[in-house]
Amino acid sequence: MIVRTLTPLELPRYRDHLLRLGVDDRRLRFGFPIPNERIVDFVDRLSPLDTRILVHSGPDLEVIGAAQVSVASWDAVEFAFSVEAPYRGRGVATALFDRALLWARNRRIRRAYVQCLAENYAMRRIARKAGMAISTETGESEGTLCIPAATPMTLLNELTTENVGLLDAAVKANRMKINAFTAWLSTPLAVE
Repeated sequence: MIVRTLTPLELPRYRDHLLRLGVDDRRLRFGFPIPNERIVDFVDRLSPLDTRILVHSGPDLEVIGAAQVSVASWDAVEFAFSVEAPYRGRGVATALFDRALLWARNRRIRRAYVQCLAENYAMRRIARKAGMAISTETGESEGTLCIPAATPMTLLNELTTENVGLLDAAVKANRMKINAFTAWLSTPLAVE
């Protein structure tokens, strides 16, 4: 499963992904129902200084799953995840979670948090599988995890993973250009 960092110029892809989520999926992702305008405003306010978006993308570079890693303090981050319905159950969220942990670990982050509605069983299961301690009260769950220190292997793993992700994005972008050019070539010329 290929996961890469979304560049700041690609944030509209993340916004479009969040806008494609259904009403219930938005509620599970944000903890409350959120209209389109608020999603647009939310993404517009993201700062690359304190937020990293990690994505798994489809053949046209559309974001189909995303991990938002937000710096909570100098040694802690909060994770938020979303995967579009047709792609669930394929390991996308687990791959995003693992990649988010790797990113945090390699930046000397010591703690990771996940907050979700108590009814978000999928998120709780993934967090537990990653070793997070989950506590639930008043309809909300919070997972916490102490992150081990980086090693040369984790640094190499992230470098390799990111480069594979960039190569995948370049191949997909090239294929999209070739398909557009081929379609243009096959368009009949208008004769006046």
